[in-house]
Amino acid sequence: MIHFRNVTSWKFGAVAQYARGRPLAWFDDDFDLFPHQLAEFEAARKGVPTLLHTVSPSEGLREEDFDAVAEWAATLAA
Repeated sequence: MIHFRNVTSWKFGAVAQYARGRPLAWFDDDFDLFPHQLAEFEAARKGVPTLLHTVSPSEGLREEDFDAVAEWAATLAA
């Protein structure tokens, strides 16, 4: 289990636990809201394929977002 100190956001710990060393593509509208937890999450994921893809909070998920993740995922299979 990955523990995050000074956790003010549930999401980083929960996602890290769920992904558990597997490749991860994550859509979110504000990864930088909790910079310390983001840094801990990135350190915990070091060496594990991870894409943190920011989406527009006003537009939501767009085709371009899915295309970006598909391109990233294609590099994993190569």
